[in-house]
Amino acid sequence: MTSKPQFYFRIAIFFGLVIVVAVGAALIFSMLVLRPGGQKGNHAKSTYEHLNLLAEEQERVDQVYAQFEAERISRLEEFHRLQGELAKLLQEEEEYSERVSDTVKQLHVVHADLQEVSIRRFFAVLDVLPSEKRMELRQLAAEALSQPD
Repeated sequence: MTSKPQFYFRIAIFFGLVIVVAVGAALIFSMLVLRPGGQKGNHAKSTYEHLNLLAEEQERVDQVYAQFEAERISRLEEFHRLQGELAKLLQEEEEYSERVSDTVKQLHVVHADLQEVSIRRFFAVLDVLPSEKRMELRQLAAEALSQPD
């Protein structure tokens, strides 16, 4: 039989892993679908390549990304800070404490903020694309979100 502290520690580990997987999925979505081609990543094709954006379309998308970048970075830094705090608590706490619970809740809020920034940016990019490329971007987003982890 498992003791209470071990049980709570396992629950905390589980929640930590759930958060990491959720953030990973959001970041994969952002990198595969929403990142402009001007920002090179390790993904196979950039949004520019998928959509065959013209130079002026690329410029408009880059401007949209610039509008959201400071907010995205700020939220991402906060998320990483909270991840570090949770990791420290998992080493220090003997049970699922109020401090652990509060940190998990804060992580959820910041993760939701990150997702919201990505989705707002997605719709802002749609606004600057010609109509024929909007449908393609919507399809790419739907495919990225439906991919198993």
